[in-house]
Amino acid sequence: MVRFYNASDAIIDQFGGLQGFGNVTLEGLACERVVITDYDGLDYPEKPPIKTTQVENLAENLLELRSESRYKPAGREWVLKYHSIQSVKELLREELKQAGL
Repeated sequence: MVRFYNASDAIIDQFGGLQGFGNVTLEGLACERVVITDYDGLDYPEKPPIKTTQVENLAENLLELRSESRYKPAGREWVLKYHSIQSVKELLREELKQAGL
């Protein structure tokens, strides 16, 4: 899959008002690709560096991406910060501590 991601300029993930995202977004960000979805990312302390749009504006947003590069390196950094083994372990440890376990 990495070859497919790296051959792409942008990754278009799910649309439809679903809360959250799956591996496609994380893998695309980790490969330093621009990810486009309708997810707003407000569940995180720091909004993920994704291009948030609605399906009606998708074609326009794709054209705009030709001149944007700010998402690419920031995506990998964001995935490591919020989804690495270490960060997930620390989050789980804190949750268990708050639960008294």
